[in-house]
Amino acid sequence: MNETTPNLDFNVSYDSTLDKTEVYLLKNKNDLRVIKTENQINAAFISLIQSKATDKITISELAKEAQIQRKTFYLHYQSIDELILKFEKSLLVEIKNLLAKIDPSSINELTFGLNQLLMQHYIFYQNIFKARNNLFLTEDCKNIFASALAQHLKTHSSLNQIQTEFYANFIAAGIVETYSNWFEHDSNLKINDLTNHINTIINPIFNDIIKK
Repeated sequence: MNETTPNLDFNVSYDSTLDKTEVYLLKNKNDLRVIKTENQINAAFISLIQSKATDKITISELAKEAQIQRKTFYLHYQSIDELILKFEKSLLVEIKNLLAKIDPSSINELTFGLNQLLMQHYIFYQNIFKARNNLFLTEDCKNIFASALAQHLKTHSSLNQIQTEFYANFIAAGIVETYSNWFEHDSNLKINDLTNHINTIINPIFNDIIKK
């Protein structure tokens, strides 16, 4: 599966240790060399989280895995945490865009869209859900999904804030945990069949919410 690389904002300041080429690359984030390095960093991070927790990953080993210099990493990010935040922001934007496009009352469209996101970034999500030493990333996925879903429900239902957050968290936790188990146990169940099971369980709840 091909991993897409989102456009990023480079917030690091220029310093005297950067040569002219590096300053150019810093300013021109759409340069193919910048995109190539981004892909290398992403791939290295995804590779490393398969075997260790994110708080144990150092910039030196990530740079080595990505086959770049440490200072090249700092042209893109100030820390590993900032790299993780990029993944999380990208996920939030994609989920919000998905929710904006679907029929508000259709859980089928929602799960179909989620499947597309999973397949688009299959390796990343597979490693997040299978790496039990990075459970907080799974929790982050759930919270991001719940937050976007809560905003969606505020617009398309008459639930109060407490009810909205309760339903959003309940649905998000159920869906994320279902996908998590599917990835973790290498299930033979096809993803379309998995989606049908999710729809059967969630549809009555979702339809009831939209009517309220």
